[in-house]
Amino acid sequence: MTLSEFELYVDNVLIHNTPSNRESLLLNLQKHVLIKLLENILKNKKDIDKISKQSYKHNNGFDKILLLDNRPYYSIRLHLWNKDKNNSNIHNHEWDLSGIVLYGSYNWKLYSIVPNSYENLYQYTCNYNNNYSGHKFLNEKVVNVKKYLDITISKNSIYSIDGDIYHKISNNKKEEASSLIIHSNVNKESINIMSNERLESSIINFNKNYSSDELKNLLSMFIINFRK
Repeated sequence: MTLSEFELYVDNVLIHNTPSNRESLLLNLQKHVLIKLLENILKNKKDIDKISKQSYKHNNGFDKILLLDNRPYYSIRLHLWNKDKNNSNIHNHEWDLSGIVLYGSYNWKLYSIVPNSYENLYQYTCNYNNNYSGHKFLNEKVVNVKKYLDITISKNSIYSIDGDIYHKISNNKKEEASSLIIHSNVNKESINIMSNERLESSIINFNKNYSSDELKNLLSMFIINFRK
């Protein structure tokens, strides 16, 4: 399957972008199908150049590779976490999402804003550029949050989460981990970020996109790890 064939297939499945359709798509993307897709992408300079210009190291510590970026309707991305310690911030999303853990495992912590709870954090509104090339933090204030769920999601697990749910994700045991994520239609213009440190606000933080060679290396290493 080529990238263009994959996009046509996804367009058809996600005419109705529901959790059940996203999860069905993830189930149908068997290991050998995804590996073949990525191998074909690696052979196609046009595809590599396109994907590299929409992929970057995310602030929460993972490599974000947008295989298909058709926002506001959907996007499909690989998230790659290395063995380094990561310190992601609590956040919500402007869309619902579904995902599958391809290798490794993840720790998910879910939070709610509760007055007079044990943890005080700085909260910001995060606004994105129209073309998603960057973001800006605004409206700093202090909020109280409480963790109400702490779970581990293991290899081959499929999950869906509502975009309004505050959460924080990290990979477990300093192991490499990867997931494939599909998001729903964009349903709000901004999200909230909560951090125990003050963040630089009111300036645009532009994404530092990967070069074609950097993307090739990331995808090649992913295929090696996925095959294990």
